[in-house]
Amino acid sequence: MLKLRTMRRRLVAWLAVETGWVLLRLLRLLVRVQVVDRHFLQEARNTGRPVLIAIWHGRILLPILQHRGQGVVPMVSMSRDGEMIARTVERLGYRTVRGSSSRGGREAMRALIERLSVPGTVGAIMPDGPKGPRHQLKPGVVQIARESGALVLPMTWGARRPIRFNSWDRFQLWRPFSRAVVMYGEALPMPMDGDFRSQCERLARVLVELEQRADTWFDGGDAHA
Repeated sequence: MLKLRTMRRRLVAWLAVETGWVLLRLLRLLVRVQVVDRHFLQEARNTGRPVLIAIWHGRILLPILQHRGQGVVPMVSMSRDGEMIARTVERLGYRTVRGSSSRGGREAMRALIERLSVPGTVGAIMPDGPKGPRHQLKPGVVQIARESGALVLPMTWGARRPIRFNSWDRFQLWRPFSRAVVMYGEALPMPMDGDFRSQCERLARVLVELEQRADTWFDGGDAHA
């Protein structure tokens, strides 16, 4: 019986991966996306330094699709759900490292720092994941940036009348055939000689403000079209 349950679990996981990445690409076809302040990304990459994209957990979906096929290196949880997520995003052209603040975090941090030591590498991290609380920044993102010399690039997205799930992260999805905005913030340096706590507080504040800006982007009609 145990073997049967294991086989069933593996089959469900395989089906989730095989259909998940296709479903994500289909979802992307159902939304019209406007990209705002993309120059912040390009300016960060032009410095020659590594770049670490930071996105709140509940806003990860559209950024995943925005950067597919670009070899971005995200940190993904060691959980069973994380395994399916990792395999799915790898099908979309990502190169994952595994770990989180609650499990395998130290090893994952070292792995991501090592990846970011290669010039031109772009990493990604959800600083309030994998279990929250929502918008509570874990210090690992700042530590990784300090040790690797990476610039931290805030990123988020918003949509007109989005669907928000009743999960800890208020996970967000767009409605079919609606409009959405992907938004970048200015890249933040995290020097080793800077005040660690102040750097964490500043990044958290910038990410919240960027999300608020994205959430109000479509207020007042097509003023930003």
